[in-house]
Amino acid sequence: MQLARYNTVSLTDLNSQLPGVKINPGGGGNAGGNMSIRGVGNLAGDYGAEQPVAFVMDGFSFTRGHIIDVGFFDLADVEVLKGPQTQYFGKNSPAGVIAVTSKSPGDTFEGFARVGYEIRSEDPVVEFGVSIPVSDKFKFRIAGRGEFMQGGYIRNEGQPVIPNPPGLASQGGPSAGPSYGKYPKQHQYVGRATFVFTPSDNFDATLKVFASYSHQDDIQPLSLYACGAGPNGPTYLNALFSFIPDPNESCAPSSTHRFIDYSLLPPTAVSKADAAFNGGNPDSYYQYTRNVLTTLNMNYKIGDVTLTSVTGYWDEKQNEYTYYDSSSYGVVQSLQGESGHSFSEEFRARSHFDFPVNFMVGAFYEKSFRSLDAPVQIFPLGPAPALAGVPPAYVGTYLTYHQHWDNWIESWSIFGTLTWKILSNLEVEGAVRYTEDKRHSIGEQLFNRLDFVFGPGVVFAPTGTVARPTTSFHNTSPSVTVSWHPMPDMLVYAAYKTGFQAAGISNPGTFGAQFNNSTPQSVVESQLTFNGSTVRGFEGGIKGHFFDMLTADFDVFDYRYKNLQVVAYDSTTVSFITENAANSSAKGVEASLVLQASEELQLRAAVVYSYLKFGTFEGAACWAGQTPAQGCVGGVQSLSGQTYGGPPLSLSGGFTYDRPITDRWSASLTGDVIWYQQGRPNNGEPGTAIPAYALLNISARLYEPGGPWEFAVICSNCANQFYVNQIGDKSLAAAGDLVGYLGKPRLVTLQATYRW
Repeated sequence: MQLARYNTVSLTDLNSQLPGVKINPGGGGNAGGNMSIRGVGNLAGDYGAEQPVAFVMDGFSFTRGHIIDVGFFDLADVEVLKGPQTQYFGKNSPAGVIAVTSKSPGDTFEGFARVGYEIRSEDPVVEFGVSIPVSDKFKFRIAGRGEFMQGGYIRNEGQPVIPNPPGLASQGGPSAGPSYGKYPKQHQYVGRATFVFTPSDNFDATLKVFASYSHQDDIQPLSLYACGAGPNGPTYLNALFSFIPDPNESCAPSSTHRFIDYSLLPPTAVSKADAAFNGGNPDSYYQYTRNVLTTLNMNYKIGDVTLTSVTGYWDEKQNEYTYYDSSSYGVVQSLQGESGHSFSEEFRARSHFDFPVNFMVGAFYEKSFRSLDAPVQIFPLGPAPALAGVPPAYVGTYLTYHQHWDNWIESWSIFGTLTWKILSNLEVEGAVRYTEDKRHSIGEQLFNRLDFVFGPGVVFAPTGTVARPTTSFHNTSPSVTVSWHPMPDMLVYAAYKTGFQAAGISNPGTFGAQFNNSTPQSVVESQLTFNGSTVRGFEGGIKGHFFDMLTADFDVFDYRYKNLQVVAYDSTTVSFITENAANSSAKGVEASLVLQASEELQLRAAVVYSYLKFGTFEGAACWAGQTPAQGCVGGVQSLSGQTYGGPPLSLSGGFTYDRPITDRWSASLTGDVIWYQQGRPNNGEPGTAIPAYALLNISARLYEPGGPWEFAVICSNCANQFYVNQIGDKSLAAAGDLVGYLGKPRLVTLQATYRW
């Protein structure tokens, strides 16, 4: 199993294994990360946007990016379903679905225990799982995972600048030094309990309770990537601070330098004054994520019809205490994060008649609540004075502003499919789903320090501003698929698919000066809501197993998107701006081959090519420092006709060689390489296209066939290729100063497993 070959323990590990699938962590202040399939992913990074790739765990669908921090373990299956998947997975899956199914207990007492250690990051891991059949009607499984990383792979070499430059004199003293030694120093605890009850042949129920806790030193694998001043040039805080140079950072063209961070704690005076707003833990930066998921899946058979109920409840909390300016001055400090809960219920009935026509009908309901709290320091203005209008809780703090958002979402849908087996080898399936989605939010500027410097509402919304945007969205998504089996082991198919991503309400990084309590509701909603996206198109291909040794598939696709949700980042106000591209397209081809050359040797190869282009996108936000000569007119630019997205072409190839070496032991050697072509510029900005890179993974195993022991050495990114997953503007920096979100360097894990 590919997940086991390379110690796949997180969604981000799939980047080096599956062409066309990219899962990247996000930086501070956004919705946690980006999942993309065939290049189509989350171009809208603010907290109000959801993922266009749905992540489904044991039947429950997640659309929040912070789910990428949940640990993989004890899995039965992982599926990647490409293209719109509205038929079975509903809203927010226009790019596809990543579906994870955890292992359920079987009919025998069995289990495993595993220990591992990654050398570079000093990372011990323990895992276990055990299934206990109490009776022929009741069985359960308990599984757990613990990670206790002592180091990391990004060194923190930040040093305070003493004395502070005059422009930062009111910051409360020099920054207090590095927040940590190495990133990420992750501690993670994951557990799952599964209970299966089968009282009769026609009824079964499976209850799964999953909990995950993850803690990292800081939130972002971020490092200086390029300087506007050129190679070996310095970086600067921008004109807001008279372009103060950073004495510790430079763009030295060295891969070693690129695995260095300058994550600096704020001055002691700042951390003490603002302790109430950073969780009472001013001694280090961190990211904390907690998820608790309960799912109940029940099936009841009535003759030739199966009734299925899938109930889910998810509770989550995420906090980040970090800095955003990526400099030796630590100017921008924040503790922010989201928390919330979601309930969903799906009911469906599926027929299994012994004649050509069958059906599936169902209904889905979801109700969610999510809050965002964001106290932030951007400008070094010293402690807030006890003036009239300054809320008492903020007197003495160094905060620039504090905003809070509450968001309510309610959705329901009805859906159905009709399958007609025209011939023994020819089938047509038609499907349709109707969805309504309603959202309302309350956003409040609890405090704005700049009110007492420049006057109320000059830079950001004044203290006490409350906005109540609402939006709704409805969609009908039909699809039809024709499947033909010209021979038993061969499938030829063609499909017309549609899908959608629901409309949203922005929770922006900063609450703009255009808002106050007199702002008309129409303006509030035009500025803070964004439209839902829809997609329609075709795909088709061939899949089959040939000559008892070759498995192959080939697929072509062509999809058109309307109102694609896109984000731009304002590095001056440290804020995300969400907008809609009028239309865009995604077309391409993908193919894979698996050749069982002998009983001992398997060969495999895959290719994915995706061509993404904006059709009409006239009002796109400008990138930092863009001039009128470069196309920025009135604060906007045209991206019509421009390509976008990550690497268009990705190739992979690999092998597994497995053979006995003694009567008791066998050995397995596996190797895979994946290559990504250069990506496309972000928002049209020069220097933000991800360079081409290749990743090599190798694993070697010694195991007892049918026996309990297995020992493994697993190497990911064995060539130690330096690469980035995303390039963007450095906050509060000069134009052209860029940061990169780093991929993992070479990691080597030693692992031992005992099964019974």
